[in-house]
Amino acid sequence: MSYQLGDMDQTSFKFLHAADIHLDSPMRGLSNYENAPSDAMRGATREALKNLVNLAIDEGCAFMVIAGDLFDGSQRDTSTALFFAKEMSRLRQQNISVFMVFGNHDAESQLRTMPWPDNVTLLSNRRAETVEIAALGVAIHGRSFARRDEDRNLAQTYPLATAGMFNIGILHTALTGHAAHENYAPCSIDDLLGKGYDYWALGHIHDFSCRHENPAIVYPGNLQGRSVRETGPKGAVLVSVENSAVTMEHRILDAARWDMAEIDLTAITSPDGLMEQVRDRLEASADAADGRVAAVRLTFTGRTPVHAQIIRDERHLVEEIHVLASGLGRDVWVEKIIFRTEAMFSQAEIATREDAIGDLATRLAGAGQDGDLMALIGDDVRALLNKLPTGLSAEDSGLLQAVQDNDLNQLVTQAGADLVAQLVEGD
Repeated sequence: MSYQLGDMDQTSFKFLHAADIHLDSPMRGLSNYENAPSDAMRGATREALKNLVNLAIDEGCAFMVIAGDLFDGSQRDTSTALFFAKEMSRLRQQNISVFMVFGNHDAESQLRTMPWPDNVTLLSNRRAETVEIAALGVAIHGRSFARRDEDRNLAQTYPLATAGMFNIGILHTALTGHAAHENYAPCSIDDLLGKGYDYWALGHIHDFSCRHENPAIVYPGNLQGRSVRETGPKGAVLVSVENSAVTMEHRILDAARWDMAEIDLTAITSPDGLMEQVRDRLEASADAADGRVAAVRLTFTGRTPVHAQIIRDERHLVEEIHVLASGLGRDVWVEKIIFRTEAMFSQAEIATREDAIGDLATRLAGAGQDGDLMALIGDDVRALLNKLPTGLSAEDSGLLQAVQDNDLNQLVTQAGADLVAQLVEGD
């Protein structure tokens, strides 16, 4: 992606635009999985930062900008700051400077008070600050968050572009809003265009996107996916300014890759066919990860003849899938397995049959409306739950969640449908 600049001196340089590094993000929940590659996943944010530094050095970048959320939350472990300082010293040895702002996560980080390496400039959180690189004819404008829940339009506080220079704005913002992110430092594209800058380096949204081309208004996305909600390649943007031409490239720098794989079992008639589908999909995820650890969530869908067997043998199938993944000889880990398949015939369709199974389907379909029956089932379920191990949370048990949500009706409906499906399929 490239564009031409207007009135500006003939200057050539490169810089990197990164954001949302979330260094040493805890990757919560990994300890719940016996076979999780915990070291590789927890170390992924550090490896991604190393890759970022390597790219800056290899490309001969003049400087780097980080648009917020370098750190993650209220971290206190000084080893995180020490690691960052060590990587920045590698850049200092190559005369590469770093300009950054804090976003909503690191605004509250205990590490913000640590001394910074002398090639790192943290821009003020009290006002929009401008730093000039005279040798390159570059003016960098930015403002850090003073608090996590920043709801002011910070863009309005930024100065107009410095005449005769290449102007870069660094801002952590949701712009006009994003469904997956809090609406921090809201502003409009017009707010940014009104400043007359040549490049806006944004942060906060964890997917790469160019919101405006000339001048560029860009989110690089986060440097490393941290959960299955952040799938696909992650990285930073390499910006080349050569005379009056600006070129942008999204470079992939993540060290581990998350993937969500949906497998449609509609045409599958046996567990062997299911496992073959799993093998092919895990191989594809490993290939796409290109040597990185691939963390994959499998979701099975479709009206399928194997639905009844899945219900009956779910735990065994889950174990088989994990064994299959381990035996592939690839860096692939199955993070979670979700079954959302359906029987070949719905309970309503089965209820039209003029036999015992049809009669049972009819009775089960109306069970949720029988208050006395539901009260008895509720008592039985709660008695069962009292025998479960202490510390089991609602998230660990769909049954417990249903009781807490007082949603036994849905649970009974689903159980009835599953029972009838197994009867119809000869079980």
